[in-house]
Amino acid sequence: MENTELKREHTRDERKAKKAMEEMKMKRVAGIKTVSIVYGGKSFLIEAPEVYKAGDGAYIILGAPAQNKAPSNAPAQKKELLPEKKEPEEEEKPSENEEDISVVMDQACVSREEAIKALAENDGDAVGAIMNLTV
Repeated sequence: MENTELKREHTRDERKAKKAMEEMKMKRVAGIKTVSIVYGGKSFLIEAPEVYKAGDGAYIILGAPAQNKAPSNAPAQKKELLPEKKEPEEEEKPSENEEDISVVMDQACVSREEAIKALAENDGDAVGAIMNLTV
């Protein structure tokens, strides 16, 4: 098996963490080239990470993170790919809250008609509508 990892200097904290993980009998996960973590609307990319797995399914990732802005425009790209409907299938109900409609449209990346239909199916519950559209 070839070692395709990039060689880099390890910080003192990384060396200490690796030693502690070895003492706890954590298993190293091989073959991972990049790790992407999305948190709070920001994306962090770790090139050539060292990944360890604990017995309870938790992972520990060592490496130098770099901030990546790619996921922030992903919903916008998805919206561009959606086909535009010119004729609404259902008439708009005045009881629907405009704010809920726009939230469902933005979060689920769907058209206005689909958002209204999902809200109607979920009795005006925006969270339920988003979950039904995205899952």
